[in-house]
Amino acid sequence: MNAECVGRMLSVVLLSIELTSCSAVWEDRSSCPCALSVEMKDLPEYPVWLYVNGMPAGEATRDTTLLVRVEKGPEAAVLGLSGARPDGNGRVQIPYGSPCPPLYAYPANADCRGDTGLLPLSLFVTRHFSTLSLRFGGTEAGGRVPFLVDVRGCVAGIALPGGTPVAGPFRCRFSRDYSCRLPRQNPEDPLWLDVMLEDGVVRSFPLDGLLRASAYDWAAPMLADISLQVNLSVTDIHFTLGQWKSSFPLQISI
Repeated sequence: MNAECVGRMLSVVLLSIELTSCSAVWEDRSSCPCALSVEMKDLPEYPVWLYVNGMPAGEATRDTTLLVRVEKGPEAAVLGLSGARPDGNGRVQIPYGSPCPPLYAYPANADCRGDTGLLPLSLFVTRHFSTLSLRFGGTEAGGRVPFLVDVRGCVAGIALPGGTPVAGPFRCRFSRDYSCRLPRQNPEDPLWLDVMLEDGVVRSFPLDGLLRASAYDWAAPMLADISLQVNLSVTDIHFTLGQWKSSFPLQISI
């Protein structure tokens, strides 16, 4: 074989190598998943569950980064949630007789158009519960404290990711320190405070009206806690919430 033939053969081999190499470089990767890194930070003491496009994607109990493989697209719906797991319909249901769980949520959209994506996730953005605390006083009644206090309403769950209240019967007995967690409410829904006094008769008071009068905002992303001062006299019960006050005669039972 002469030198000219050998040269032509080497040229063909080199061209073949170049074409193969170019094929690898220009490979279509549009069907490859996006590796999404979700930075979980400022986490509470209880577990946090991560959902991507409605599917469970991991769990964290401390600040960490979770890597999730997501189908490429303009964006992926990401939800961080603590306090309770949602059911198959994306709702957190509150059992009758129990307080609302300490429900924090962070809905966000992640850019997943590339091979990789990054999303910092901080949970303390939406808070779907409010802790109602009662402080009792009333020197005219000898400083007596009711035996039992309940709160009841008609919101028994939260629909995620938006945090929309879910209708249903709700009742929660206050703990020994007279506190109870309430779920996010529709402002127009009724909410009652039931107080059992020494005579064993339960008196009911319109807590929703007290909160509306004090301009409490149920639509705020981070629900504020509520501290209600309750003063008892021989004939009346007095409520103080911030700068707002109201009184009801104890003889009236609803």
